[in-house]
Amino acid sequence: MKTRRRSAFIIPCIPTLVDKPPEGDRWTHEIKYDGYRTQIHLAGGHARAFTRNGHDWSMKYAAVLAASRELITRDVILDGEMVVQDESGRSSFKQLASAIRWDGSSLVFYAFDLLALDGNDLTKQRCEDRRSRLHELMGDPASHLRSTVQPGV
Repeated sequence: MKTRRRSAFIIPCIPTLVDKPPEGDRWTHEIKYDGYRTQIHLAGGHARAFTRNGHDWSMKYAAVLAASRELITRDVILDGEMVVQDESGRSSFKQLASAIRWDGSSLVFYAFDLLALDGNDLTKQRCEDRRSRLHELMGDPASHLRSTVQPGV
């Protein structure tokens, strides 16, 4: 397996809007929350967060990164979406913008992919295998860090 520099931003796959979903068992889907695509990099006790364009937003996501360092003790690169949920549990882009600007305590990161683990690039592995490893790594949901992976689905 090829090793990638742990801090290197990985250009994400960007979803394509289509009129109807593709058919067949080679496809998977992911719920689109009303949030920002984010990569979280954890390495050697340090944590960084990047937007989908590679901008470092670690300061804006400090609460989530602190929770990430406590929950995950291994070096990882997670791909997911940063959201804020309203009282009914729905994501709110308006509240997200406010949280990023003023108070990040309500931010929640939903991880949907594990791109690297302990310095090993996992992007060439099957999506199902990466998601299974992500589920094992994350365990039970925490206040700021959750997985979208549902075992057996």
